[in-house]
Amino acid sequence: MLAILYDRIRGDEKLLFEAAGRLGLVWKKVYLPQLRMDLEERPAGLEDVT
Repeated sequence: MLAILYDRIRGDEKLLFEAAGRLGLVWKKVYLPQLRMDLEERPAGLEDVT
């Protein structure tokens, strides 16, 4: 998906930054709250071993 976006806006830096800003907003509004919920649902004492 990012490759398609990049091909479309490769020549226009303003569009590139605008697209990056929108992806950042999506990240903040969708992925971070979901990640937070996932972390809160972990049982107490379970540590990430990655």
